[in-house]
Order: sequence, then C-alpha cells, then structure tokens
Amino acid sequence: MDEPGVWMGQPQIVINTNVSWMRYAPLWILERVPEIYDCAERRGAAASDVDRWRRHTLKAVPKFFAEIYENDAAGNAPYFQAARVLRRFKHLPEFVDVESELCDTYTSAWQRGHPQAGHSPHLLFPKIRHRLPRAGSVKTSDLKNKHLGEPTVA
Repeated sequence: MDEPGVWMGQPQIVINTNVSWMRYAPLWILERVPEIYDCAERRGAAASDVDRWRRHTLKAVPKFFAEIYENDAAGNAPYFQAARVLRRFKHLPEFVDVESELCDTYTSAWQRGHPQAGHSPHLLFPKIRHRLPRAGSVKTSDLKNKHLGEPTVA
C-alpha cells in the first residue's frame, strides 16, 4: 500500500459479490458501501456524482434492511445502525420510494424487541407516523421510559 503509483482514468470502486463474503452483504450494502460514498465526498468528490451511486445502492437497501431485522443468520445486526443508514440516504428524492417499506420493517422489529431497533419508529420515521401502532397497542408509559430524549433522524 505504500508503493508510489499513478492513476490513469476515472477513479472506480469494484466489488466482487460472487464470493464467500455474501453472508456479509447486508453490512456491505447498508454500512460499508455508503461509508465509501461519504469518504469520497470528504475527499472532494462532487456530491451529485456520489449521489448517482447512492441511488444505485438505494435499490438494494430494503432487501438487506429486512434481512438484518427478519433473518440475520450471519449475526450482522450488532454492526448495523438504522439511523445511520437513513441519514446517508434520506436526502435522495428516490428515498420516498422505499421509506414506507423501511418503516414497516423497522416498526415490526421494534415491536418484537429486536436489539437493533431500540429507537422509537416515531423518531426514525417522523414523516410517516400514520404507519405506527395506534394508541393503546403499545403502552405509552413504556415508550416514554424506553425512548425519552432520543434524537430524531429527520
């Protein structure tokens, strides 16, 4: 890595998804690849250029979001944060196309007490509160005690 080199052409990221790391695909799609996008912007890449690739990745987010919360056989959940995923993609106009699905998945996980769904869905998805449990289906005192003072992602 410390060898001098010359880059010819446009910078690119190549990821081989046809190997044994597929069990970690949810982490790659939800955390690592968006982390690369953030790094590219911090190092001077134009946000509009990076957002082109965020849009490409966003298409896979609902599938892997659901895998983390519904069928995490590989144990990836402890290395994942829903709030971070939402923060990285919510500025895209296309995010509204997947937001309801993500909210439904997260709300279901939160209701089941999934360890990576500790924040109230009201805080992570403030624009679609109508999808959350109606009053009486969850004890209000439990919500206040568990989620008092949590920051909103919006």
